[in-house]
Amino acid sequence: MNPRAHAGSPPLDGLLLPVPGALQGRYPQRPLASGDAVDRMLRRMTAALPEAFGRRRRARFVAAVRHARTQAPPFGCAAFDTWIRTVRAGVGRDGLTDDALAPAMAAATIACHHVLGLDPFDTQIITARVMLDARLAEMATGEGKTVAALLAAASAAMAGIPVHLMTANDYLAARDVAELAPVYAALGLRVACLDTDASPQARR
Repeated sequence: MNPRAHAGSPPLDGLLLPVPGALQGRYPQRPLASGDAVDRMLRRMTAALPEAFGRRRRARFVAAVRHARTQAPPFGCAAFDTWIRTVRAGVGRDGLTDDALAPAMAAATIACHHVLGLDPFDTQIITARVMLDARLAEMATGEGKTVAALLAAASAAMAGIPVHLMTANDYLAARDVAELAPVYAALGLRVACLDTDASPQARR
């Protein structure tokens, strides 16, 4: 008896197949050939294309948001409220496309400026757009996660999408609702806070 074959590696044309285990890993695989220098260069270029396209798209979106802000009527007047209704109708009809979202997010940044005294940075606008693409976004401490989440939530809600924001504890949820409710109200939106003790009736 061939002891090597008995160990679970039957010979194939004189070769011994690898066996899953501590040495070879769970699914041993033959390494892919590295190819020549041209192949390696092409792989690097094609791997970089999606990220390069994403950067250009994000830059265009931020520029569109900034431009939409210049087209908005003065905050607090009747014309602004009419514009908000037009923006909400557009994003509700066209969905979360860049063209429809730009004026909606512009409206949210205007409300942030006038209600909170904060002008969202480009990174916060980009983060909000990333979240609305159903992707995860990571921000460092102090980069403004609360405002970024506000921009995303307000824009989605203006499109008619029910939105739930989750945070670490009841205190933060209540604090953010109290501080940010006027921003949402300026956009024609309502908010509520659900804590761990909320009744089923309140949750509905």
